[in-house]
Amino acid sequence: MTEDLKITAAPTDATVASNSGCACCAPSAATSEPASSASSEDVIVVPQGSTKPVTQAYDIAGMTCGHCVGAVTDELRALSSVSDVHIDLVAGGTSTAVITSTSAVPDADVAAAVDEAGYQLIGRSA
Repeated sequence: MTEDLKITAAPTDATVASNSGCACCAPSAATSEPASSASSEDVIVVPQGSTKPVTQAYDIAGMTCGHCVGAVTDELRALSSVSDVHIDLVAGGTSTAVITSTSAVPDADVAAAVDEAGYQLIGRSA
């Protein structure tokens, strides 16, 4: 009897402070928002005998707050084979999105998802 391999991601309790506002938030005093709407623990199930997850990293411009991160995360998670998305926010700069999937996601699909969320894909992270 074989069992599936379960990979558990660390909790994501990141909080982002923003006082400049952005396209998705009204300008206001500093606010604190969750950086993503991910559950406190994500579990990726990899069936026995399958290949290990594929990780791809991308640079994205234009995000300034947790709401921005949530919008991009939602669009990327909707892509076929994507099992997890983690974004390191650099407010007003170049943020990095790391996508974990069961197979490689075409760059054009990632670009379209980021564009749909209202941001600009710069390219793959080095």
